[in-house]
This record gives sequence, C-alpha cells and structure tokens, in this order.
Amino acid sequence: MLAEELKEFQRIFNKSNYYESQIISDGIVLWLKRPTPSNLSNIFKDIGEKQLEFTLKTEKFIRGGISFGSKLESDASKGGNFISNGLARAVKIESSHVSWPIVGTTEKELTLIRGLYTGIPDSEHFELLHSFNVSGKDVFFIDFLQESEKILTLINQNIEALSDRQSVRAKYIWLLKYYIKKFGPQKNSTLFESAIL
Repeated sequence: MLAEELKEFQRIFNKSNYYESQIISDGIVLWLKRPTPSNLSNIFKDIGEKQLEFTLKTEKFIRGGISFGSKLESDASKGGNFISNGLARAVKIESSHVSWPIVGTTEKELTLIRGLYTGIPDSEHFELLHSFNVSGKDVFFIDFLQESEKILTLINQNIEALSDRQSVRAKYIWLLKYYIKKFGPQKNSTLFESAIL
C-alpha cells in the first residue's frame, strides 16, 4: 500500500518542470532544477497544488521539510545511499521542527536561500505562510489548502479517529483551525466549536 502511494505521489510530482523527484524510504525528495528568486514562489505554489492533489486522491495528508543544500548524489559504494547535506537538513526539519501536516521550513533555511541571491530582503518569505510549531518556534509553510468538502471531511475524520492519540490528533486540530482561518466557519464541521479555544 505505502509503495503504491509513493509511486502515485511521485507520478503527481513528475508532471512538473520545476523539479525532479526520487522515492527514498517512506518519502519523496524533490530537488529544484533551476530555482531563481522570481520563480521560487511559483515552485512552492506548484508543490502545494500537487500536495493537495495527492491528498484528494489518497485521502492522506503529508508532512515535509524544505532545505537548501548540495546536489543529491547516489553513492553506489554505499549501497546506493543518497548523499546531500540539504537532504539531511530537510529530514531534520520535517522530523523535529514541522509539527503539523504541512511542508515547511525554518527562518534559518530561508536565510540560507535568500543568501543565494543578491538584493533579496530579509522580509522575503517566497509566499510561504508563517505559523508556530508545537514548541512555539517559527515555521514557514506552503499554503496547500483549497476550500473543499472532501478536505474538511478528511480533517474531521482524522480528529475523530485519533481520540486516543492526542499528540497526533492535535496536528489535525491545528489543520482545522488553519482551514477555518482561511475559509471561515464551516456549518458542517461538527468539531468547529470544540477545536476553537
């Protein structure tokens, strides 16, 4: 099942000219072909559209990290393992900094990305949205949500199904709050009043 979902995930992302993809373990790595300050916002928007498409097709939300680093290389002498300092940092961001079902990054990574180009102001976030993770640290993420009955239903189903796993359930409560902030209160969201503190 996971292998099929990863192949579908990769198929969706392979429709883009902005990046290439590679399945690694239980996830997918995207590396940008020719990022420029003028197209980076469009690349993130494209990733968000594909993220939404994947969620609608598979009914699964994804989480990921965005990082800058060296080119992804495969080392045949080490069993075909992939090597990249950017990959290592992206995995660390995804596992320890991105608390919600989003694809995001840190201010430190944004500073590295801005440093690649001249004249990019410190306030440039390439249209990534700002929030806070579970520890209260800044996180910048791709805005992937569109108003959709199916998305709202999936969020609610996850909240209801995870009543015995509070830390995971909290991720979907955050996602419901994000959805409500973006699109307004939803009459059909039975968990609306419970989720708003």
